[in-house]
Amino acid sequence: MSILDAGKACIASELSVTVTHNGKPVRGAKITRQVEWDNVGEKSDSTTTSASGEFKLPALYMRSLVRSILPLEFVASTLVQIDIDGEYTEILYAVKRSEEPGVEFGGKTVLKCELSRDESTHRFGASLLSTRCEIIE
Repeated sequence: MSILDAGKACIASELSVTVTHNGKPVRGAKITRQVEWDNVGEKSDSTTTSASGEFKLPALYMRSLVRSILPLEFVASTLVQIDIDGEYTEILYAVKRSEEPGVEFGGKTVLKCELSRDESTHRFGASLLSTRCEIIE
C-alpha cells in the first residue's frame, strides 16, 4: 500500500446482477445504489438494466484520513433498489464490516435476482446481507 492509499477503503463491492420477474428479464429499469460509510460520508450511483435484465455496478471507494490515524471500526451499508415505472423495490441491503472488496457477498459478486422471490438473510463473517438475489459466483 502506498502513501497515496492511506485511509482508502472499498465501501461497496463490484456487482454483476441479472434481474427477472416471474422468470422474465426486467428490461430498461433504473437501478440505484446508495452507500453510507458510518461517520465518514455517502456515495450513490445508478445504471439501467439491459434487454437481458443485466446490470453492473463498479466497486466504490472513499478515503478517510481520520481512519488512517485512529483505529475506528469500519461499517458501510449499501442499499440497491430497482425502479420499475415509478415503483421502487429493494433488491439488496448489505452491511459491510471490512474494507476488503467482496466481503459483503462472501467473496462472490455475481447475483441473480428474481423480484417475486421473498427476501432472505445471509451472514458472511461480520457482514450481513438481506436480498431477493441468489449468489451465483
